[in-house]
Amino acid sequence: MRLLHAETKKLFEFYGYVPKYAILSHTWGTDELTYRDIVATSGQFPANKKIDGCCRQALADELEYVWIDTICIDKSSSAELSEAINSMFAWYRDAAICYAYLSDVDSDSSTSTAELQRPESDFCCSKWFTRGWTLQELVAPGIVVFFNMNWQVIARKSFKGGGDFHRLLESITKVPDLVLGDSWRLSEISVAARMSWAARRQTTRREDRAYCLMGIFDINMTMLYGEGDRAFVRLQEEIIRTSDDESIFAWGFCGNPSESLVSIAAAAHRVPNVITIRCQVRGRLMATSPADFEGCENVELLSRSRGGHSTHYSLTNKGLLIKRPLLVLPAPFNSVLVPLNCFPLASPTQIFALPLRGTPSEDTQLWFGRSSLPILVDASFFAQRRSEETRLYIPTSPSEVFTIDNIINYIHGRIQWPLLSQTSFRITEVHPPSLIVLRGGADGEFYVWSGDDSGQARTLHGILRVACPNGKDYAVHFVHVLKETDQGEEEWTCRVGVTDLEQGSSLVPHMFSIAAAGLSSTDFGVMWPTLSSDGYLRLEFDEVLEIYCGYQE
Repeated sequence: MRLLHAETKKLFEFYGYVPKYAILSHTWGTDELTYRDIVATSGQFPANKKIDGCCRQALADELEYVWIDTICIDKSSSAELSEAINSMFAWYRDAAICYAYLSDVDSDSSTSTAELQRPESDFCCSKWFTRGWTLQELVAPGIVVFFNMNWQVIARKSFKGGGDFHRLLESITKVPDLVLGDSWRLSEISVAARMSWAARRQTTRREDRAYCLMGIFDINMTMLYGEGDRAFVRLQEEIIRTSDDESIFAWGFCGNPSESLVSIAAAAHRVPNVITIRCQVRGRLMATSPADFEGCENVELLSRSRGGHSTHYSLTNKGLLIKRPLLVLPAPFNSVLVPLNCFPLASPTQIFALPLRGTPSEDTQLWFGRSSLPILVDASFFAQRRSEETRLYIPTSPSEVFTIDNIINYIHGRIQWPLLSQTSFRITEVHPPSLIVLRGGADGEFYVWSGDDSGQARTLHGILRVACPNGKDYAVHFVHVLKETDQGEEEWTCRVGVTDLEQGSSLVPHMFSIAAAGLSSTDFGVMWPTLSSDGYLRLEFDEVLEIYCGYQE
């Protein structure tokens, strides 16, 4: 380990025994001194506010040495850089003290708790909280002292934990006080929750989104700059090899299939009857970045007392090999739910499940659909209807990019709120997962078509979960059939129904009820709405929600 002598400003290398040292956490600027600058000047480099301040503070704390990444790592050596990145979490954890230098926090800013807690304060808005590498620099050290641009103390994080400042750090970073006070307790936090801490953090290099998290998961990897998103996939593969934490597959739970999973290479939002659409959707087991885990900070693992168990699974050439009980959804939803050994803290009676496609049998392969986001299932309902444990394979390959030409059957809908000024909504579940859902413009439009047959299906049947701005969730069930008349012309028939759902309740029991009642049932919400003047089937519900669905020429 290479350290800078705080008084002479010269570099020393230590093997085995390492003296006590202070360590610097900071964000990079445009005028950073490097290892070569220190060597070339033999410590007689020009005045530098960041380095000089760090050394001065270390001496005041009776520490002889400091570690600063910009000058203590020779980045021209790939071997040294790889060793440093793999060792960095331990170096921060073993430091006597960490100085977090916030260069964008003005010295005139108040350090009172009330001022720091203001969302618009310099402290809360500091870029230090937005960088990927500073996450482990916050978590690993036992003591972190925060300084403003003039090296004046703002506040400190300590081993003891608790207090107003720790609560402020938790609100900003989502890292619980349990971990802020003791990094050795990281393993008590689910993989999904730890990933979520980095969901909104940025790194200069795409690969660093993975490399900066290795210490958080106690993982060692080789550095392969240039591999892009593959680095994050490798990180997940290493976690899977050393952990039975299934929350790593719960990414995307708070996502929106109609926004985050579908990208459209088309000039307009409206889908005409004939169009070429190029789509890329989930269809994969692995996330591509920590951003996919946003909103998962409250995902916890099931305890043994609640039916949780340690599961053996492994990566093979056919994908993830796992043995689980399954829940087979009835036609027309035609999908299989694979339970995960985790749940959201807000819904302790439910568990996560992955909706997959395929026919379950021993050693079969189940596939992700176009909109296979994790869903919640009531644990008791699942226990009543689940199958025996089945050994199956789940492919890990990323989703394909595919092209759809000449869509002949799709739903074009609008969701509106006559009593509300806003029309923002999220489609959070799609069944069956083979359907493709696309959000339109700001006027509440959406489109649904089948991904299995490139939009050529004669019957379109599914159910959507819509989260609305009035704080409610709704199940939108639709059946859309294209038929040929005796005259050889095509005509369509559309049925749509809406049910008010309790927030967090599962759609799965509704799907079983629909299948048991038959496609023509009027028991599911309000069915058979009347045709409106603009060519849509209009349905008013709850005096707040209006659904328009139909096929448009």
